[in-house]
Amino acid sequence: MNDLFKKIFTYEYHNINISNFKFDNNKIILNFEDGLYLLNEDGSVKLLTQPISMTISLDVYYGTIQNFVEIWNSTVDNITIKDFSKKFKKQIFIIDKLFFSLFDKTILIEGLFEKDKKIINGIPQKTLIIISDCTNVDFSYK
Repeated sequence: MNDLFKKIFTYEYHNINISNFKFDNNKIILNFEDGLYLLNEDGSVKLLTQPISMTISLDVYYGTIQNFVEIWNSTVDNITIKDFSKKFKKQIFIIDKLFFSLFDKTILIEGLFEKDKKIINGIPQKTLIIISDCTNVDFSYK
């Protein structure tokens, strides 16, 4: 199994809050103030960790970080990474699902902001965060 896959799925992300989203030239940093669910080898939840950060390194050789991060809201509007990170000053982002593709090393996070819960025809409208060309993921406790 791929090392990147193992690192990411050492934890469970469903109903976990991203409290802060930062970025620089080649890294995305997700802060989880409430922690993440650490998993046993069988995939069951072992415990809720202390506050933790996830640093995702990207291969941005052919462009800037904006070329490798896409954010789409429920109306299929593309949101800039800068505007997305500003939303964290007022609210948290609740993860519903996190997917990872080994083929193209892409992380897809589906969720919504706590105050932006839009419901259309009884269905909550989600935001997608697509992070491409991931080269490494590191976790650090605060």
